Amino acid sequence: KYEFGQSRPYDWSFDYYFSSPTLFDNHVLIGAKDGYVYKINQQTGKPVWKFKSEGIVRSTPAVKDGMVFFGDTDGILYAIDLLSGKETWRYLTVGNGLKNEDFGFDRRAIISSPVIKNDIVVFGCRDGFMYAINRNTGKELWRVDHQVSWVISSPAIVENTVVTGTSDGRFVQAVDLQTGKEIWKH
Repeated sequence: KYEFGQSRPYDWSFDYYFSSPTLFDNHVLIGAKDGYVYKINQQTGKPVWKFKSEGIVRSTPAVKDGMVFFGDTDGILYAIDLLSGKETWRYLTVGNGLKNEDFGFDRRAIISSPVIKNDIVVFGCRDGFMYAINRNTGKELWRVDHQVSWVISSPAIVENTVVTGTSDGRFVQAVDLQTGKEIWKH
């Protein structure tokens, strides 16, 4: 059993759950409401490292080639070194520059868990965009505008197709992994 630190307040979290654990190489990677992502030894329950994000971490960490990827409620996607817990890069979504108070609902948070295929990290944000980021550089490859409809589901990737849904837009969409161009929408 491991106790997280004190929860950070977040006025916009009426329907949020917390990060699910990712099991990797005898460790647990998990985000918490205290704003940290933890790497915990599965056998001992002792933390190996913890990384402090700017917001609360709801996004479930994804791991690929020694890197950990996750988002926070401030609209930031992080790339962290798996061994050291040090930040490699961060990507600021459109939502990061928005003020929730201007809308009356959360337009900033990354609730979606990132999915990785080859060198592309794909995730959604409550700002209404689905993003593809270069895994190595943190540079945006493309983004798909869902017209303010929150992209809170985690994408699925098969071959060269990314599929995700939106909460209030009530649609499912498939786009090309390389370009972000729509293949179909239902």
